[in-house]
Amino acid sequence: MFERTSTKMEDARCCLRALERATTQMDFKANFLAFISAARAVTLAMQKDGAHVPGFKDWYGPEQAALKGDAVMKYVNSARTADFHLGENDLLFQRLAIHEVQVWEHPPVPGAELQITSLGPAWVVQDEDGHQTRYPADVSVTGKMTVSLRGAPIEDPVELCRVALEYCEQLTSRLHAQFGRQ
Repeated sequence: MFERTSTKMEDARCCLRALERATTQMDFKANFLAFISAARAVTLAMQKDGAHVPGFKDWYGPEQAALKGDAVMKYVNSARTADFHLGENDLLFQRLAIHEVQVWEHPPVPGAELQITSLGPAWVVQDEDGHQTRYPADVSVTGKMTVSLRGAPIEDPVELCRVALEYCEQLTSRLHAQFGRQ
């Protein structure tokens, strides 16, 4: 009955595992944003699955109000909206030291310069008007790096995702207790 919800829970678990194993800024950002989308998709799938289930709307109303009042889940919703609709995120990378850089590719266009910034490694090309275009670079950077979230209720992005997943797990458990697992 709630197959989409179960599938989206599996997606969220998978994204969190990938985030926990991420070793580059690019992988970390991609997996963090994938988790945020997957966690938000759990509640959207739940609403879709439950749309024609007798009693679901009455049950979900208070659950939805609790979701909106939970600081972490509220952040997940706003972070997903910012990424999906605006292409923005709150990740702050701080590279404390660089020990070694290995470049695995050639620049995508002539004149591109490799830059390693808080946004991650990228080939940067500047046009005649002074506008820069960034191309993510396939490089290996070893060194010390920290990641935090700006404006989030939990500063550590991995911990925030763990807390969000636990909320989704508990919500899904209450759903199955109320309506079964058919």
